Amino acid sequence: MRAIVTGAGGFIGRHLCAALALSGAQVIAMGRRTSRARERVAIFEPLDAFFDTAALAGILQRHEPDLVYHLAGAHAAPSFEELNSINVLYGEALIAACRSMKAPPRLVVVGSAAEYGAPLSVGRPMREDDPARPQSAYGITKLDQTNRALACRELSPVVARIFNPIGAGLPEYTAPGRFVARLRDLPKSGGVIETGPLTAIRDFVSVEDIARALVAMGRRNLEAGIYNICSGTGHPMSDITDILSGLVDFPVEFRPGGSNAGVDWAVGDPGKLAASGIAISPPDLSLALTDMLIAAGLRPKHPGQP
Repeated sequence: MRAIVTGAGGFIGRHLCAALALSGAQVIAMGRRTSRARERVAIFEPLDAFFDTAALAGILQRHEPDLVYHLAGAHAAPSFEELNSINVLYGEALIAACRSMKAPPRLVVVGSAAEYGAPLSVGRPMREDDPARPQSAYGITKLDQTNRALACRELSPVVARIFNPIGAGLPEYTAPGRFVARLRDLPKSGGVIETGPLTAIRDFVSVEDIARALVAMGRRNLEAGIYNICSGTGHPMSDITDILSGLVDFPVEFRPGGSNAGVDWAVGDPGKLAASGIAISPPDLSLALTDMLIAAGLRPKHPGQP
């Protein structure tokens, strides 16, 4: 099996490439010439223009992939137009390139729980058939990408709507990644870390489980559509700060402020994915956060030890 991966240099992308290679797939990554994916895959295709359908089609024709995983995107940009270009127009060009193939590959698009927006009711897990009402520019553009992918039925498109990934190397644009970065920057005497509200409930998923699920979704004959990648278990953000406080060997106070946590409750229903034979277990947050601290150059206490 041959798989092309966009966004292979990113947090989830690099884990996906490793999981695909472990499964026996030939992995081809494509992206910017400076992408860190160059160091992680045997075959790398540089792209000078992400929106050049002809260039994308040329890469696909050279490798004739069975699967195309589209992970490339941005969480923020200087303007909505730029964010839309990255998250929507790149995907649109890639879809057109896939459709130009004599034997179109299956398309697996990585979406986001941000596409849902607020839940229909707090405490009710978010399901794939819930109305999508994104509240952020990121969620709006990702939903647009999802809808465009699903419209191309000949690609048997599968959208993996991922909830909150966690693991070593988690970027600082996420709250746990930002907390670990602030801890790394504190003096040995400790200190105070200002945060937003810590009451929001989130559904965390191990990045390794996400990668394994994506591999399985590509290999199995799933019906086209949206599938939540989630554990179905919610944690307040204060669980993250409490665990981190107990893992470091210096005093730290996480001081919440502000009044807006965005979407207060975002927990997914994993039933559809589980029915396809792909199960996701809730992560061990202590172990995940320990790995994150180690990756940041900190020496955490052993999980569970005072």
